[in-house]
Amino acid sequence: MSRLRISLVTTAVLAAAVVTLVTFTLPPRARPEPPAAWSPAHVVVRGAYHIHTRRSDGSGTIDQVAAAAARAGLQFIIITDHGGGTRLDPPSYRSGVLCLDNNEISTNGGHYVALGMHDAPYPLGGDPRDVVADVARLGGFGIVAHPYSVKPQLQWHAWDLPFDGIEWMNADSERRQRGAGQLLAALAHYPFRPAETIASIFTRPVRSLARWDQLTGQRRIVGLAAADAHARIGFGGDPQTDGTLFRLPGYQATFEAFSIHAELGHPLSGQAGPDARVVLAAIEAGHVYSSIEGLAAPAVFQFTGRSGSQTADEGDVLPLDGPVELRAQVNAPSATLVLFSQGRPMARGTGGDVTFHVPAERGTYRVEVWLDDPPGRLPMPWIVSNPIYVGGLPPAPPPPAPLPVTATASLMPASGTTGWRVERDTTSMAVLQRSSDTAAGPGALEMRFTLGGTGKGGQYVAAAHDLGREAAFYDRLAFQATASRPLRASLQLRDAAGRRWERSVYLDTARRTVVVPFTDFRPFDPDQTPAPDLAQVRSLLLVVDTTNARGGLSATIDLSDVRLER
Repeated sequence: MSRLRISLVTTAVLAAAVVTLVTFTLPPRARPEPPAAWSPAHVVVRGAYHIHTRRSDGSGTIDQVAAAAARAGLQFIIITDHGGGTRLDPPSYRSGVLCLDNNEISTNGGHYVALGMHDAPYPLGGDPRDVVADVARLGGFGIVAHPYSVKPQLQWHAWDLPFDGIEWMNADSERRQRGAGQLLAALAHYPFRPAETIASIFTRPVRSLARWDQLTGQRRIVGLAAADAHARIGFGGDPQTDGTLFRLPGYQATFEAFSIHAELGHPLSGQAGPDARVVLAAIEAGHVYSSIEGLAAPAVFQFTGRSGSQTADEGDVLPLDGPVELRAQVNAPSATLVLFSQGRPMARGTGGDVTFHVPAERGTYRVEVWLDDPPGRLPMPWIVSNPIYVGGLPPAPPPPAPLPVTATASLMPASGTTGWRVERDTTSMAVLQRSSDTAAGPGALEMRFTLGGTGKGGQYVAAAHDLGREAAFYDRLAFQATASRPLRASLQLRDAAGRRWERSVYLDTARRTVVVPFTDFRPFDPDQTPAPDLAQVRSLLLVVDTTNARGGLSATIDLSDVRLER
């Protein structure tokens, strides 16, 4: 037999073996479920949350993403391109799909998605506490993205902040946690059963669910399944110009694999603006559940509560008025419904309509729906509800009491700008002088500045004051300030070696008193000590830089009554 013939036979045998292996290891087809035997109390619209387009690191245009969503049967998509929130497109209908433009904001402690936010007056970024505060100030609803990603820079650690929601599941995090063998198998299976293949790599995200359950025992927190759809894997590069990228997993396949369902009070009108407000209001209220259609479809679900004359839907508070019944309904008669409270399974039932009786006392409850033959080592639930908060929410902690003042040291100049100076990069301009605002008080200072350039290139301006060794005898900084436009400025402590610690503050046209304990300052360099050695601090600076500004910004900051306190 010739070498060519041997080679062809070998190739054919190997190809047949591969085809056989792929065929016999394909994930099962999504199980078809019957229509619901009951009528949902609300209009339910299906959509996808956390989507990237070519405007950041996705591979498709908004029109292409909307067309894929339409083919997948979605009614809305929530786009979350990376950015600072300064320019968001108005809602629109494309291919019959409601498109909501929002942002995923990069902080130095993880990523944060802002829904329904007004355009920011400056690029949002920096410390998570500042981004969370800015999103709330701008009327947004903030969601912690991929909280337990395997990439350290994407993980969230600021669990004490007042964010509004959490991604209980993130598809990108799920993919990153899989081994090379499982991903290669998925790549082989994907052309044949794309949605089922995507769902097959999911496992129950134990840490995210546990954190969500812990938080909902303290306050209302909305949980969402996040597509984190980019439709690209490859070797980096610009998705707008790099033709070598694989557009996998595709948008349509991702949308067919899983989704979120918003429960509305009335049908969508077809007018993008009002419809966007209705959908976002439902999500913010927790009137939303997540489902994995790559396991079974369609997913029709309802979770309600009753106590005497009081009723509640998922996401709501159920006031106590007698015995408490929680009812979960689903269109899969063989499914198992599990009631969770504080991360613990409290009860379960099988069938399409299960009523749970729980104590008539404060408690938080949500439901997971499990199929009778879920695939995988740690199976993913088919449906996950948002909680019902029985008996009300725990009382909010009281605001911190004002710190007592036992001693102060003024840092205001006795005349002119004595003791203060300007620091800046070579492209920026700044002038420091006595303030023209007589209401600011004696010795008030005014810094007029323009950052150089047009983008983000490390430009900065600063009003600086040499402290000597004074800081070691005090524990906080206090001052009054206004700005001619909303902005963020960075208070910085610099030691004799040039190391810096900072705390960002928000300023606008309203005069405000700012008090910042030195323990609030964070290091610029992660290799520095977490807190400054106050005995080594030599300078105080008020800095405007490209963390929260772009080149070309012109503004004025007035400073008065700057003092050290203890």
